[in-house]
Amino acid sequence: MKKYLTTKNIILALIAIGIVIFLLKLDSCRNNKFSRQQATIDSLTLANQQLVRDTNRLGQLLVKQPVIVVTDQKALKALALENLNLKDRDAKRIKQVNVLVTENTNLRIKDRLILFDTINSTTYIDTTKPCPANAILTPQNLTDTTDKDFKFYATLEKRGLKIDSLSFPDKQTIALVETKGGLFKRNIEGKIKFWTPKTMEVFVTHTNKYLEVEGMNSLVFKPKVKGRWLERALIVAGTVLITTQLLK
Repeated sequence: MKKYLTTKNIILALIAIGIVIFLLKLDSCRNNKFSRQQATIDSLTLANQQLVRDTNRLGQLLVKQPVIVVTDQKALKALALENLNLKDRDAKRIKQVNVLVTENTNLRIKDRLILFDTINSTTYIDTTKPCPANAILTPQNLTDTTDKDFKFYATLEKRGLKIDSLSFPDKQTIALVETKGGLFKRNIEGKIKFWTPKTMEVFVTHTNKYLEVEGMNSLVFKPKVKGRWLERALIVAGTVLITTQLLK
C-alpha cells in the first residue's frame, strides 16, 4: 500500500498551505495601506477633517492635512463636480477623479493707512469762505505699491472712493506626499512620537502673507485591489513543481 504521510508529502502540504495563506493575505495587505485614513464621504467627515497651519522656511503660509482615502469613485466624482461647477462639455470628459482639494481662503488687511492730500490755504479756491478743517482735495490718485503682496490704485472723488485696481499676487503650490513614519518620527504637528504611522498628506503653500486659509478638504481615490487568481495559480503551481524537484 502506497504511503501518503511521507516526509516529502508533509513538506509539500505545509508549503502549499503557506502559499495559500500568503496569497489570501496579499490583497488584504494591499488594500490595508493607509486604512486608518479611509472613510466615506459625508458632511460630518469633511467638516471634521484635521488642518494644521504652519510656515515654511521662508515664513510663508503652509497648511498640512492628512487626506481622506476613499474607494467610492462615484461619490468622489459627484463631490468634485459639485465644487467645480463645470459646463456639461467639461464634466462629460471626466472619467475618474484621483485627487480633490478644496480650500476656503480669505484676504485680510488690517490697520493699513493710505495717505492723501488735505486742502490748505494755497489749494483752496474759494477764498471768501474759511477753509474747512477736515476738507479733502478731490479728485486725487491714491496708490500703495510698497508691498509686493498688496497693490492698490484708487481715485478719491467728490462722490466717493473709486478703486481702479486692487491685487493680491499669490502663488499656490499643492503637493500630495507620503510620510516615512516609524520610531521617533515627527507627526503632522511636528511632535516626535514613539511610533508614527505612515500617512498620506497634502501640503499647500501660499506666498501672499495676507491670505488666510479658513478651511480645507483633501480626498484621494484608492481603488480596491482585486484578486489576481491566475497569478496566484501560476505561483502555486510553480512553487509546488520546484519543491517536488528539490525533494526528489
